[in-house]
Amino acid sequence: MDGEVTTEETVVMEELLRTDAYWKNEFEILKTINQTAPDLINPQTDSNWEALKSQISITSPRKPVNYWLSFSKYAAAALIIFVAGWFLLKPNNSEFSAFNNGNTYKTGAKETRFIKLVDGTKIILNENSSLIVDNDFNKTNRLITLKGEAYFEVAKNTKKPFIANSLNTYTKVLGTTFEIEAHAVNSIEVCLYEGKVEFSTAINKTILLPGEKLACSLSNNSIEKIKVNNLTKDSWITSLSFKDASLEEIVGKLESLYKISILIPADRKNEHYTVSFEGLNLQSSIKLLEELTDSKITKKDSYYILNP
Repeated sequence: MDGEVTTEETVVMEELLRTDAYWKNEFEILKTINQTAPDLINPQTDSNWEALKSQISITSPRKPVNYWLSFSKYAAAALIIFVAGWFLLKPNNSEFSAFNNGNTYKTGAKETRFIKLVDGTKIILNENSSLIVDNDFNKTNRLITLKGEAYFEVAKNTKKPFIANSLNTYTKVLGTTFEIEAHAVNSIEVCLYEGKVEFSTAINKTILLPGEKLACSLSNNSIEKIKVNNLTKDSWITSLSFKDASLEEIVGKLESLYKISILIPADRKNEHYTVSFEGLNLQSSIKLLEELTDSKITKKDSYYILNP
């Protein structure tokens, strides 16, 4: 920023800013601070020094110089500067400092995947996307990292917030239904269908309410919210046509669409089927599911149970 780097250092820096969206965003933040700081701070060094000297009226006896003490003070000052710089440059969400990669889910072209986490949260991962779950998920926090696009139905837990990290932005919820799209390098979109979410970047934070859509640009550090009348879910979320899909994925989408719970035996979750439930109501879908799995489905309380 001050023109003090070498040619080689400039090449390295430009390559980093070109290939890494996070550091490009941080660079823009520091650039803004660097440009505005001189206008905000006027040190008036000479006049302040003269004012200080005029207040010194007592001369203290000269004391032996403790070079180690002087060195310690400078070292401490350097450490403070280093730590301050580290906290400025690192992502702003402290919960992710202990994030460890756990289960990883990926999709290819024209492929979606249904995921059900241990806390009951349901996720539909869109094509060409990946999702990593924290290795300690649901112990203290509920942390995931998303690259691409996904739809979330988060199980409610007021003591353990669910936080999704995408492009070093954070979408924090307690229990709600929303969608994140982060395919582009420098932009992210969040659509909220139910509940409330807190969205934050390194320098901005906002609350999203049902029916609102958020667009965040990391290149210029802007967040725009719009209210959408009759906000509807994308077709890839509501599609009930399956090709070689697991029984767990099929049941998961039926649960999401009809707001029901279907219990299936653990040893049948990985059975694969090709089927379409498009245009069917709940009862017709249950009947088709019985025929598809050669099973009997009974209803008990609020649950549908698939019996062998």
